[in-house]
Parts: sequence; structure tokens; C-alpha cells
Amino acid sequence: MLPIYSEKQIKYLGRALQNHLITKDAQFAALLDLSGSIIVKRDNGKVNYDFESMAVLAASNFSAVKAIAERIGEAQFSLLFHKGKHGNIHLNEVMRGYLLITIFGKEVSVGNLRLMVEDTVKQIRRINRNFTINKKGNSSNKKGNSSKSISQTSTDIPKKKKFIFRRLLDRLQKMLAPKS
Repeated sequence: MLPIYSEKQIKYLGRALQNHLITKDAQFAALLDLSGSIIVKRDNGKVNYDFESMAVLAASNFSAVKAIAERIGEAQFSLLFHKGKHGNIHLNEVMRGYLLITIFGKEVSVGNLRLMVEDTVKQIRRINRNFTINKKGNSSNKKGNSSKSISQTSTDIPKKKKFIFRRLLDRLQKMLAPKS
């Protein structure tokens, strides 16, 4: 079962994405887990992506590259960057099991984006440290104020996404399996 996030925590996470990335020319940013479930997302209103499918594919991509890293003796690569003619994607592991995906145009330099992402990751970690998670489903901040909780479990992922994700993982496992 995935952690439980309060509405207040999700609001703060969304604000961090908005302030550190979207207002600084990123087109789309989302915090997601490695199953591809989106915890919070923000965009500039000018893009028309299938965010849910993109999140599942990004999580699969990150997991596949992690497996490749292990094959060459690395624990993992902490970030991934894909450059295209019109757009670029940056994937960064925020903390164990959580990714930050950022999509930006060619007008944003990679160096500038990395600084923006670094600031965002620090802010996300700070927000997560400021909230305690109670396994019973109550989420509260350090002052003890509880708020309505939002729980994400694998049952929240539509069946079609589960099927696609399972299929991608099966293909990756076959590709990465040692040849005999």
C-alpha cells in the first residue's frame, strides 16, 4: 500500500511543482510513484498530453534503466534525461520509490532545468519531512492538526493501466533476462 497524503500535503507538493518548475517555463511536472500512479501534477495549460499513460511509461523507463545500471555494477542512475527536437523529459528519483517527471521545451537549458529540479526536490523532501504518516489512514502535520486523508492504492489505478504496466514489465524482464 502506498503512503497516505493529506489534502494539505498534496496542496503543498502541488505548490512546489508550480513555483519551482511551471512558473519557470517547464511545461509539465508530476510527482509519481514507481507504479506510475500520479500523486500530484501541474502543467502550464498549453500542453495536451495523456499524463496518466506518460506517468506509467516514465516509471517503467526508470525501472528499466535501473535494471541496466545494476548490470554494470551501479545501484542505479539517480536521474534520466531524454532530449528531443521539440521537447525534453527529465526524470529524477526524489526519494526511494518516487519520481519527479519534468517536461520542458528546447528554450529551457538543461543546466537551468537541473537547478530548478534540484530546488524542487529539496522542497518536496522538506514537505514530506514536515508531515507524519499514520498507518491507520490519518495524516497530520507536526503540530498535530489532522486533515482529511487521501489514500492511493493499486486499486486506484484503472485496469487498463495495470494491464499496460504489467505487459511492459513482462517485456522488460524478457529483454533483460540472461541468455542461455
